[in-house]
Amino acid sequence: MSAALTPRLAGLACSLSLALCSGASQAALSIDVRSDILAARTDFRSQAGVLEAFTWSSAFAPGTHTPGNLNPFLNLGGYSFTAADGSTHAAVGANGLTASFAPGNWIDGPGFDAADGSATADLALNGAESFDLVFGTPYTSVGMAIATGTGNAPSEVDLTGASFLFTALGAGGQVVGTASLNLAAGAPVTAWVTLVGSAPIGRLLVRETNAVSIRDQYFSDVLVTPSTVSPVPEPDTAQLLALGLAGLAAGVRLARRRS
Repeated sequence: MSAALTPRLAGLACSLSLALCSGASQAALSIDVRSDILAARTDFRSQAGVLEAFTWSSAFAPGTHTPGNLNPFLNLGGYSFTAADGSTHAAVGANGLTASFAPGNWIDGPGFDAADGSATADLALNGAESFDLVFGTPYTSVGMAIATGTGNAPSEVDLTGASFLFTALGAGGQVVGTASLNLAAGAPVTAWVTLVGSAPIGRLLVRETNAVSIRDQYFSDVLVTPSTVSPVPEPDTAQLLALGLAGLAAGVRLARRRS
């Protein structure tokens, strides 16, 4: 292999895994989107120190929440939850405005139900699905399932897709970084989203960016951890990364022989 190819292979490796290249610029908020939300949630839970930052079903009295029903649901101007570590978290309307939060059992399925598989509430909003998640303790990684184009009420189903912008703020209000998510139109879509900040996240701004008239989008319980949850690369990406690193190593060995 010609030594002249080595920089190209190094560039390929950097583009596929920015964390491996200290000289490459890296987004301060990374996003990993996976369609197998049960496996993704399981992987997230395998990290150390994972907490349920928001468990929407805790808004309901025990025994009143049943699977497959539209009711009960709650219209809340905001919502707070005390996690197992004693920290208190809050969900509030975008830019401090009162929003209509409606925790309800809209979706029954892996990733939206509890860890033991039992039905649990989801967060549903009408119109602009924009809100803030405020964490009483800053965390590095945040995970949740998001759905569009589905629901128990046919009148609430919209197949126009959904787009979101996530902005992570540090404990002092400084911007850690941004990331975007696009859920395709034309059919129901569910996805697990893992957001990882280069600094601990004290507040996560969730903003729907494509329209304000889309009917309900749904958000599962929100998990957090102070650990850095590594994204799982797609097979093709992993293979290309391995190829690039192998070529880079070969180029380095060849250069050493020539020197």
